[in-house]
Amino acid sequence: MWIKKLKTSNFRNLQQVDLTLPGPGVYVLYGHNGAGKTNILEVISLLSPGQGLHRDKLENMLPDLHEAERAAQWGFYGEVQKDQDTHTVGMGYDKKKRVIKVDGEETAGQADLANLGAVLWFTPEMDRLFFGSPSGRRRFYDRLVFGLHPQHAGQLTRYTKHLQSRMQLLKDPQSDPDWIALEEQQAAKYGEAVVKARLQYLEDLKPYLDGVELELIGNAERVYLEAQAEDRDIQTAFTTEYAERRPRDMRQKSNSFGPQRTDLGGLLNLEDGTPVPLDRTSMGQHKKALIKLLIGAARLQHERTGHPPCILLDEVATHLDEEARGLLYEKLLPLGGQLWLTGTEKSQFEGLEGAHFISVKGGVATPEFS
Repeated sequence: MWIKKLKTSNFRNLQQVDLTLPGPGVYVLYGHNGAGKTNILEVISLLSPGQGLHRDKLENMLPDLHEAERAAQWGFYGEVQKDQDTHTVGMGYDKKKRVIKVDGEETAGQADLANLGAVLWFTPEMDRLFFGSPSGRRRFYDRLVFGLHPQHAGQLTRYTKHLQSRMQLLKDPQSDPDWIALEEQQAAKYGEAVVKARLQYLEDLKPYLDGVELELIGNAERVYLEAQAEDRDIQTAFTTEYAERRPRDMRQKSNSFGPQRTDLGGLLNLEDGTPVPLDRTSMGQHKKALIKLLIGAARLQHERTGHPPCILLDEVATHLDEEARGLLYEKLLPLGGQLWLTGTEKSQFEGLEGAHFISVKGGVATPEFS
């Protein structure tokens, strides 16, 4: 996928963004810190399922004005090219809820966004991805899965809904056990689909990883693989786990089983062949592993679907050393998608052949191309 047009209204500090883009290629947003470069990347990231690049609350995406001047809504409009078709996307926040329209039709959720194509990103906040919480790694991994399995977004949403309903029932001593069992059956149904998509994606990704080995760690994966090996029904195995854990989950007020407990781990194989756990690497090694993972995911997406992902790299010139940037450009540019970069100085990118520059100043984006 690639973006043909992008317009914003009342989004953070963006005053005027009305971009018409000539096609795939490299787009460099440059300007001083606070000019709005990352906010443009955040808008693009919202073209994929989830809460966007910063995972911020919807109301926090409104302009930072005095209360009396504060707008009540924000929005953006985009045109996305996929194959020979142009799709329109409208998204807005109004009256404390988000409204999404794809090709003029309002969608009940965000799953339809996954059908448009994949959007991947690498930001300074991801420097410590494998040192941080498992939830951050799950979100990162699921975003990769969306690219090959668009239905994964909807399945994950439905799974989460039924799991939350189960917990609400468990908190109420008067809840009917049959209602609890019904929610557990639905959670098992969608939970199986979530685990299946995650495991399948991992198998598909392995041949594209250069020196990085990944694994999914969790009780849902363990039960899934055990049931599969023993030729048992996986949904039944999941439902049994939920039922057996009711007393514990009632006491702890948390769901102890399922794909919401999954973690992503792995190894980086150094040049001398030494394997280092990703949560024990140096910062330089950690960035290298993430770059290899991003490149592998982009190559897989391109070769399996014919549609390279749209890739967002925030503050790439200061965030990554020259060798890392060179590797990214070498591997990603030939895929033919859109690569969005941000930096404070235009001179940081002037050696990048064929780049399209966009000056960002005071929330105004000015293209330097026709």
